[in-house]
Amino acid sequence: MIESGANPDGPAATIKAHHNVGGLPDELGFELIEPLRDLFKDEVRRMGEALGLPEVLVWRHPFPGPGLAVRCLGAVSEDRLKTLRAADTIVIEELREAGLYRDFPAGFRRAAAGPERRSDGRRPGPTRTRSSSAPSRPTIS
Repeated sequence: MIESGANPDGPAATIKAHHNVGGLPDELGFELIEPLRDLFKDEVRRMGEALGLPEVLVWRHPFPGPGLAVRCLGAVSEDRLKTLRAADTIVIEELREAGLYRDFPAGFRRAAAGPERRSDGRRPGPTRTRSSSAPSRPTIS
């Protein structure tokens, strides 16, 4: 299995080995149909556009198979997952507003929610704040 590699000048020109291959049992119990198997990511997107599929579907960023849990540093908790969803929403909205969403077609290495830490900042009064962090960094891959 191969997939297109990043090419800032246009359609795929680089071929790299696909990282998510295998894992299917020898006997599935059904016929596996893969009509787009031989197409590269940029070709699938062109096909989606030609078919008139919504842009939000054609250019959707990939999501890690294990889900948000792989982005949690330490124990997975509802609060950390909520923080990750909120951070992801903010970054996606900012990319769209800036017209950069398509410039990151492989997605980006999104937020990682870490453990609570005491901040040095203080709120009015003697209390310290405690919160989780969720740094985000768009990357072209």
